[in-house]
Amino acid sequence: MISGPDGRAHKISTFADNLNIPIGVLPQRGRDGHDSALVYSIPGIWRLTDTKNAGKADQRTLVITGQAHDDTHGMTGSFNEGFDGWIYAVHGFRNRGRRSRAPMAPRSA
Repeated sequence: MISGPDGRAHKISTFADNLNIPIGVLPQRGRDGHDSALVYSIPGIWRLTDTKNAGKADQRTLVITGQAHDDTHGMTGSFNEGFDGWIYAVHGFRNRGRRSRAPMAPRSA
């Protein structure tokens, strides 16, 4: 979103579409300089990346899966990057699951 001096949106662009109840969203800039976002969309947490610098995600990678989604009012969300470099999130009420994560490279400072 690009806003003017009045604080109102002058342009809105869609970074990613066709998501299933996207709750948690954390915009990021990858180590490679590409814009990306960490997003919870049923059935898991995805990394959406704009590899072509076109302003739209063209690559989707499932990072973590296994969160239950029995009650869609309490989904995984509230992504925050901590001072320690970890990303924290909440996993809502009444939703249980077995999580598995894809192997990830350690983040460099």
